[in-house]
Amino acid sequence: MLNTLISVNEDLSSRFAVWYMGQLREILDLSVHLIHVTEPEHRGRPVATGWVQKTWEDSVLLQTRTWIDRMIRAEKNHSRILDEPEIVSGDREEILLHSMNISACGLFVEGMFHSFKPDGFLTRIRSNLYKKAPCPILMVKNKTGLSRGVVIACEDKNLEKALDTFFCIFEPSDIRPDILICRLDGPAKDADRISRRIERIDTAFAQRKKNHGDVKTIAGDVAAVLPFVQNCSLVVSPFPEKESFLENLLSLSPCPLLLGVQGPVNR
Repeated sequence: MLNTLISVNEDLSSRFAVWYMGQLREILDLSVHLIHVTEPEHRGRPVATGWVQKTWEDSVLLQTRTWIDRMIRAEKNHSRILDEPEIVSGDREEILLHSMNISACGLFVEGMFHSFKPDGFLTRIRSNLYKKAPCPILMVKNKTGLSRGVVIACEDKNLEKALDTFFCIFEPSDIRPDILICRLDGPAKDADRISRRIERIDTAFAQRKKNHGDVKTIAGDVAAVLPFVQNCSLVVSPFPEKESFLENLLSLSPCPLLLGVQGPVNR
């Protein structure tokens, strides 16, 4: 069973994340825990002290719990996620990283609406939370069913990491992902290199008695590759380097995104 932690907030993207995880529970054996972290709104000087401050904090937590409980009830027929959410106050990154580590979390999930301006995505993917996460991260950008297929997107240099990320989560399933290898160097049709890549992919899947879909090798800029990651159920990728081709590509994709691990891995 894969231990999964879902970070939920008072927004629609969290509903999408809960809904999407309900779809994954149809094909994967998942243990799901929901958590919401309320960060202090005022740093430094507090707005009040003593029982006034405590009463205000309790009121905020109660409102948050009411909203999240309502969200869970609304999604329960689709998600089957009925667990009582954990609601805590403090530094969000520290609390979430601590929760991932103490629970041997195998997948961290949160919602984030897709935007044609990549700033929000880049800020999040470059945060300490993402860089230090001990497990793959699923970022749900849209409410998308699983019928559109899964695409593994990577560059030449990180094909193995991309495959490892896919198998880390989906090895128990029967999903047959398409594989998209992006490259900027050399001619697009290098028969020997393509043959070696396909052989490595075939071997990785055969060792696990699994099958994959189409393998595509594309040379070009982001605009040339983007159409292949715009209309699928999930894009699986290794964790991209800062300001890399892959980071730019993923920031523009509207699909749910599964990112590999950059930091130490929970085993």
